[in-house]
Amino acid sequence: MAVIATSNEAALSLHLKEMMKWNVKLSDLEASNFFISWIILIVFLLVSVLIAVGDGIVQYGALFALMMYVFQYMENVINLPLFYQNWLRLKEIKERLESV
Repeated sequence: MAVIATSNEAALSLHLKEMMKWNVKLSDLEASNFFISWIILIVFLLVSVLIAVGDGIVQYGALFALMMYVFQYMENVINLPLFYQNWLRLKEIKERLESV
């Protein structure tokens, strides 16, 4: 905040460039979190189908029910990185409010 208050354009420009580097790092981290989550969930989906089919004769209704259960599970798990990110934001806001 002191950099913004000084009205020094060179220092402010440097400060904003540093902030953008952190934004890029956070964006990369978020992308890698979602990538890892999707890969794990796709593997989970494939393994669940292979295990169900590998046991022998499978009724189509049971396979459909299994697929729907896995899709619902995937739908809920894919939101975990967003929930964690929002929790971190709220924690940071809480710490800022408590320090005032």
